[in-house]
Amino acid sequence: NFGPSNLKNLKPDGRAVLLLSLGVLSSSNKNDLNFRKWLLANLCIEKVIAMPVGALAGTGIPTAIVVLRNSKPAFPIRYVSLSDQQTFF
Repeated sequence: NFGPSNLKNLKPDGRAVLLLSLGVLSSSNKNDLNFRKWLLANLCIEKVIAMPVGALAGTGIPTAIVVLRNSKPAFPIRYVSLSDQQTFF
C-alpha cells in the first residue's frame, strides 16, 4: 500500500508511480474513495495511463499506471487511454 510513510522517501520534486486496478479509480467503495481523497490532498496526480485488459500477463483486470508528484505542477492531470485493440502477448 502507498501511504504517508512513502511520502517521506520522495524528494521535494520527486515522483512515484503506482500500478492500480481501474476499479480503485472509479469505485464507490469507502476504502477506494478515501484513498483517492488522500491522493488528491497529499500529492499531485500528474498522469493516469489506462491500460487495456491483457496488458499484464496472467490477469484480465484492466489496470492504470498513475504518476504522482510530490509538488504541484502548473498543468492539469494528463489522462492517456491505450486502445483495447493493442496486442501485448
